[in-house]
Amino acid sequence: MPIPKLTIMAAILLAGLSWTQLAAASCECGYLVSRGSQASVLFTNSIVTDFTDPNLNDIGSDWWRTSNSISGDPGNVPPLLDLQYSVDNIYRDGEGLVIMTPAYSGKGPVGGGHPDLIDLPIHLLSELQTVLEDIPYGSFRATMKTSSVQSVCQSLFFYESDSQEIDIELLTGAPNETGGTGSLHFTNQPDITTAPEAGFDPAADYHDYRIDRIPGKSQMWVDGVLRATLTQEVPNIPGKILFNSWSNGNPTWSQGPPKENALLRISSTTLYFNRTNAAENTAFSARCAKATGTNKVCMV
Repeated sequence: MPIPKLTIMAAILLAGLSWTQLAAASCECGYLVSRGSQASVLFTNSIVTDFTDPNLNDIGSDWWRTSNSISGDPGNVPPLLDLQYSVDNIYRDGEGLVIMTPAYSGKGPVGGGHPDLIDLPIHLLSELQTVLEDIPYGSFRATMKTSSVQSVCQSLFFYESDSQEIDIELLTGAPNETGGTGSLHFTNQPDITTAPEAGFDPAADYHDYRIDRIPGKSQMWVDGVLRATLTQEVPNIPGKILFNSWSNGNPTWSQGPPKENALLRISSTTLYFNRTNAAENTAFSARCAKATGTNKVCMV
């Protein structure tokens, strides 16, 4: 499915509109995303989820828990475990949302697994994704704290397939030199990646992670600072936004699996994005055309 150009709506809207801050705005004409010294980008939709809100029903209506499986590689040395997504390992507590990779005792799931999978050499993982799967461009953000438990990969990413994917991945604990060059990875799958020195311990506190997917590039931000711009193997079809926590024993990546429960904590997510759904885009244009206030476009 071809992706519509961002500039189409921007050219129409920005010429004659003023904008305001989000707090008291209606935003009928979208969200103008600030990008530091780079040109701002207009997106038509938003999803804001505060997982610390006591009034939020479960995980909200914009997200769902993945429940499929991934085959391992028993011929690998050491063997790579089969992975089974467990919906029971995504839950909320007093800090917000938890995405858990459970401790592995050596064989079979240790909790929350399907009864038919008991005694199979598998490991459980957890994944959250947007209900929407027609997102071409956007700014995808989360405030997260990774686990200090060794041997887990915890991630925010855009995904359509293994070759249409943008990742911010964090490898937990030693021997990945927490906060060093082995813990933080920015990737356009399958082949384009960079791993700069993180400069902080992602398990010590919450940090703001952000992926901007715009035409011709993927950009990754941490705590408001642009850390990577990738221009090769940029996805060219719409997809969805995911978070996950997993380990399959791969000695060159996740290592492990973990001997203790490893928790990825997410306090909030904020997504600004466009859609390829024609009916939704027509409805957006109609709402914007009728808007009369000074807060038609929200600057974020």
